[in-house]
Amino acid sequence: MNFPGQSGIDLLQKFKEQGIGAEIIMLTADDTAETAVKAMKFGAADYLTKPCNIDEVKIVVSNILEKRKLKREVEYLRKVNSTFF
Repeated sequence: MNFPGQSGIDLLQKFKEQGIGAEIIMLTADDTAETAVKAMKFGAADYLTKPCNIDEVKIVVSNILEKRKLKREVEYLRKVNSTFF
């Protein structure tokens, strides 16, 4: 969440403002609820605190991939449905 000269939140905001479609997982040593809420508010896909283990990372990435898949399916079904009506 902290980089020289700017915070991870600043960087997250820049990515989102520029329309970069990447899902961003924030990683920080600050485990306060306030920080997590702030990251999610600005568009983080998820939030991990240090030290995190590989199982946590796998679960978060798996959830993000599943959510993305479901979004694509919904978009496809809406498109197909709109051609019939």
